[in-house]
Amino acid sequence: MKEIINILSKRYIEVLQKNKEIGTGKYSSSHLINMLNTLNENVEKWSIDKTNRWLGFIQGVMTVYGLLDVDKERDFTRPLFHEYYKKNNIEIPKTLDI
Repeated sequence: MKEIINILSKRYIEVLQKNKEIGTGKYSSSHLINMLNTLNENVEKWSIDKTNRWLGFIQGVMTVYGLLDVDKERDFTRPLFHEYYKKNNIEIPKTLDI
């Protein structure tokens, strides 16, 4: 999981830094960057569900502000997670179209 979080953190920090500041308070670029750095520092200590909640919050805020596209991000992250599942003998979830 650490590799995935590292890849995504770098990706998201780069996007956040190259765009103008978004949001305020807990929805601001600077707060999201702090969250990404904290996530990187704790990914091996935290449970996978906490890690994924933080990641989902960051992705959600970035999506609302138009910095990420849900479909493009899914296409980027899916192979990363599927590889992780394979390496760790975790069943790959079925894709659902909603």
